[in-house]
Amino acid sequence: MQGREDFVTGARRAQQAGFDGVESHGAFGFVIAQRLSRRFNRRTDRYGGDIEGRSCFPLELFDGVRGASGPYFQRWMPPRWYETS
Repeated sequence: MQGREDFVTGARRAQQAGFDGVESHGAFGFVIAQRLSRRFNRRTDRYGGDIEGRSCFPLELFDGVRGASGPYFQRWMPPRWYETS
């Protein structure tokens, strides 16, 4: 998925440039929060529907960044609200 690859590429570039880490920002309506939200995520494929489906994108994003830059290079800011259903 292109969005996930963009985050991974950005993290890799930040690490190569000498940064100490990256933050995957999931709050305040950014793309991660939109993917988790029932209100905004109306997809009918595996990235939509229930919370498990809506969580696919963020989990793939985190795994991709971790795989590209190591386990301690990423920090994530979760949404202030988190819908569980």
